[in-house]
Amino acid sequence: MPSLESEVRELNTRMSDLVHEHAATVLDHFAVDSAVTRELRAARVYSVGDLLAIPPALLPQRALEMCRRHHAAFCAAVSFLHQVRFGGSWERLADAMGVEAAVRPYLNAGRPPKPTRIARPDVVIAGDRIVMAEPNFGTSAGAQEEADVVGRMFDRAPVIGERLKQLGARREDTVRCMADMIRTELEAAGRRGDGLVVVTEFGCDLDRFHVDGLARELRRYGVRAVAHATENLQAEAGRVTVFGHRVDLIYRLAAEQPDPESNFLILKPLLDAGRAGHVVMLDDVADQIAGHKTIMALVSETMADASLPAGIRADLEGFVPFSRVVRDGPIILDDQRVGLLDFCVSRQQDLVLKPGPGHLGRGVTIGEEISSSDWIAVLEQAVTAEEFWLVQDLARSSRATVSVVREDGLYTEDNFVDYSYFAVGDGVPTAGLRKHPPVGKTTRRVKRCGIGPVYFV
Repeated sequence: MPSLESEVRELNTRMSDLVHEHAATVLDHFAVDSAVTRELRAARVYSVGDLLAIPPALLPQRALEMCRRHHAAFCAAVSFLHQVRFGGSWERLADAMGVEAAVRPYLNAGRPPKPTRIARPDVVIAGDRIVMAEPNFGTSAGAQEEADVVGRMFDRAPVIGERLKQLGARREDTVRCMADMIRTELEAAGRRGDGLVVVTEFGCDLDRFHVDGLARELRRYGVRAVAHATENLQAEAGRVTVFGHRVDLIYRLAAEQPDPESNFLILKPLLDAGRAGHVVMLDDVADQIAGHKTIMALVSETMADASLPAGIRADLEGFVPFSRVVRDGPIILDDQRVGLLDFCVSRQQDLVLKPGPGHLGRGVTIGEEISSSDWIAVLEQAVTAEEFWLVQDLARSSRATVSVVREDGLYTEDNFVDYSYFAVGDGVPTAGLRKHPPVGKTTRRVKRCGIGPVYFV
């Protein structure tokens, strides 16, 4: 049986060949001044022009089943760490994860952390494995609405849409799943299913992350959703309001990073209101903090010392890469005691470094893409930083073919891609993203680059 990676390449090569056979039709539909491009710009999606890969990505159905199995196991492992290894103590978990002093005020000591209801883990397909790069737990993970908007555009596109139907390709609108979950959360809290939902982000990022797009897509599925800057929300007299209107649920994109101290002054009244039951908060910042990248080091260590239940460990094999917090000290590797920093220097080509609470690719450093002296400098930064840094095995995928429309035609290149799958509530819907670097730049560092929906066949 061919590997998953080769199966993915075969599926997408056939689709790409079809698009190139009908390049004139495809180019006319997706031209920089076409009706569909104007529609995408009006919807204010991020991926337009060079950032929109054409055709969309195809993955075999077994990839989705693998994601479901791995995701359930990872959530179970996180719960095991919370409840068993650290006895439900936030402080012990925070110490092990290296949660900074500036972030500690966000923790909800009144209850143990629980898995968040929204997640968009980043994964890489390497050989016959799906490997997690980052957990991305929490409602600050976005792009759900973009995947839906662009997906509907591909559904009706000439050549591409017809081929997707022939293949029986499936793509589920993630925001529909989110809308169902929001109504369930409202009703569970004793509120009306059509209560006011505010999708919120800090004012400086409200336009940058197109929060209005998510609110618009939620309204498509009957949710009474509006977008507002977090600073406009008021928590007082046992309720939360926005411009005098009572808010029933907050969909929280605003997070503690990159400025936890200043952000806390704005978020604390809302967090307090959510924890007191005055508003439904989807989700608590503290729960997201429990899903920072350093949780991968704890899961990886627990897999290595065999303290994780065998069934969970088996379902995580190959999915969670070797991950450790960067410290100046020894680790146990393959039953041998080795110095972590010496290991990082000797294995530079096989490793990646990243700050635990980083976001939008901040600080992500791939060993094979920089000089040895720069690698050592980043290691020294990681060891001395107040925040914990993570070192991980680099998941080595092969290059994939990506095409984009330019004014002079269809431009194609081979580059590295990664994927995300959307988890909503207790399930993993049939939806995902493929991401690719800017055209003309070869890198495995895929952040804030071109994105597009995934179809499963």
